[in-house]
Amino acid sequence: MTSKPQQTSKRFKRWFGPDPYPWYVLFLVMGVFGAMGAYLSVDLARLAMSNSELIREHGKQALMEGGLEQAFFLAVRAGLILFSYLGFRALEDELVQRWRRYFH
Repeated sequence: MTSKPQQTSKRFKRWFGPDPYPWYVLFLVMGVFGAMGAYLSVDLARLAMSNSELIREHGKQALMEGGLEQAFFLAVRAGLILFSYLGFRALEDELVQRWRRYFH
């Protein structure tokens, strides 16, 4: 009989590992990750530069008026972009490995 952590690990791998899913599902999810990263990264650099310029020019007043909150949301947005990029690359790697196994 298997212990509780092993059962949880098997269940986790069954649902969240890429092995049980067909290639077209992985390709579709990879496209979602790519689109999410592209959508979130549009204008991120411009917004970050304008926010830092606002804080630099107006100092404490800009922070009290929401500059710090905007900087926090820009950091969260950058984290989501990183997450979508890593998800895209992980699925790309899985699809390439499947392709190599199939043709070699």
